[in-house]
Amino acid sequence: MKQVQIFISRYHVEFGPFAPFEVIGLCERAVFTPSDFAREAGSDRWVPMMEWRRGWTMRHRGPQPKPRNVPTWMPPRRRLVRKPAARAENPADY
Repeated sequence: MKQVQIFISRYHVEFGPFAPFEVIGLCERAVFTPSDFAREAGSDRWVPMMEWRRGWTMRHRGPQPKPRNVPTWMPPRRRLVRKPAARAENPADY
């Protein structure tokens, strides 16, 4: 499988090629700014960096875990009420 390569443009100067996950890591460290542009190798279409990143992560985020069946609200807890012990009517029964 061919590795995708990304080129970055800042102030009309082109940098790259980078692996897509390198670019995402550099975005997280604020090396690339929202004013930068990105394109994939073989394409002439430059897109804003944040648009490219949003599109790439949506396409390549992998399998999502199944949502758990958790209720959105919790029913009130039942309070345990202790009943007094039954006492014999006749004191001689003690």
